[in-house]
Amino acid sequence: MTTIQPGELGVANITFTNGISSKKCPILVLWLDGNDIVAAVVTSAQPRTQTDVFLKYWSIAGLRVPSTLRLSRLDCLEKSLLIATTGQISEPDAKVLKTIWDAFIKPQFKFENLVRSNCNKKPPGWGTVSYSRGVNNQVINTQSRYSNPNKMIQITSTKCQ
Repeated sequence: MTTIQPGELGVANITFTNGISSKKCPILVLWLDGNDIVAAVVTSAQPRTQTDVFLKYWSIAGLRVPSTLRLSRLDCLEKSLLIATTGQISEPDAKVLKTIWDAFIKPQFKFENLVRSNCNKKPPGWGTVSYSRGVNNQVINTQSRYSNPNKMIQITSTKCQ
């Protein structure tokens, strides 16, 4: 297995969402999580959204063609899917990436509003399995919501006062 560190570029076998086919794609490793890699896909296409970062120093990074980093296409991959490393992102490109990340890649909701709204509402027609536990004399309600009994869709934790 090839080893890689955050900030390095590599080639990984990316499985498509249909789960059937895959493709070898260049990636930038954002962080490691145990045996998994959280990575952004690199493409030869031009930037098309505010979360795309054109890599000005693509050749120094070991890429073969001018490339764009798609921060809107994050993948969590097993390290075993990494085929090779190609280089490292340049410092100027990393600074641009960080600026774009800080400006646009963040939750688009306010947690305080979710806590208040989740305390009394349940989606109609969804089954719910709940349990509560006290943490420092506060009750945390945890619900696992199901759209069908065999597939868990969402887990939410809220503090209800």
